[in-house]
Amino acid sequence: MRACALDNNYHVRRLATEGIRPMLPCSVRVKLPLPEIISVLDLLHADPTRYVTRAVANNLNDISKLESDLVYACLQRRHDLRSQTPAELDWMTPHALRTLNKIYAPKAL
Repeated sequence: MRACALDNNYHVRRLATEGIRPMLPCSVRVKLPLPEIISVLDLLHADPTRYVTRAVANNLNDISKLESDLVYACLQRRHDLRSQTPAELDWMTPHALRTLNKIYAPKAL
């Protein structure tokens, strides 16, 4: 998946994140350790294509249901790195935290 995350084709890069979602609907659950999934997502968080960054945010939303502190740390690191455009990161963050916002998790709000 790391090789797919670096591919020139944005469809392949999207596959890199969708293929390792821990709670992908209508599919077998992936049993990768969550830090390994995050390491692949880190390769894609600054992708210039919304199609890919939306998939990254969806994956983070899945992970937030399992280990929210890992997602908070990942998003904070991305904000600190500033490698993604501010507008895209401002879009990705609430999308990644949408489930936590629905349950009024204080840190997500």
